[in-house]
Amino acid sequence: MADRLRLDDCKYEPTKEELLEKAAQKSVRKLFTIDVELDDDTVLIDCYPDCELRNLDAPMRVQVADGMSQGEFLFYWRKIGEEARNNWNGFLTNVLLSRLAAERPDASAGREHGGTA
Repeated sequence: MADRLRLDDCKYEPTKEELLEKAAQKSVRKLFTIDVELDDDTVLIDCYPDCELRNLDAPMRVQVADGMSQGEFLFYWRKIGEEARNNWNGFLTNVLLSRLAAERPDASAGREHGGTA
């Protein structure tokens, strides 16, 4: 079993035009995006409302970066779970803050989304 996820060996890699054509056939779906990164020793969790072109109505999608190990995946997954258990209202607050920021043109300074640490 491979230590890290490797996408280099994908048999099919579409062109930009093929991706755009495929995307044009999909519906717009509202979703709540959670980005997670490690900054020094702090895990930064950035949550915000977003839209995506999708055909599926699956209630949740997880995207994993090329090269991530199982240990890294489980570490971040655990941190997201802890944040959801301990700070669900913070998640909801980020949705409200993102909505307010989108309504105020002068609010573009600083981080693009709310985020919690």
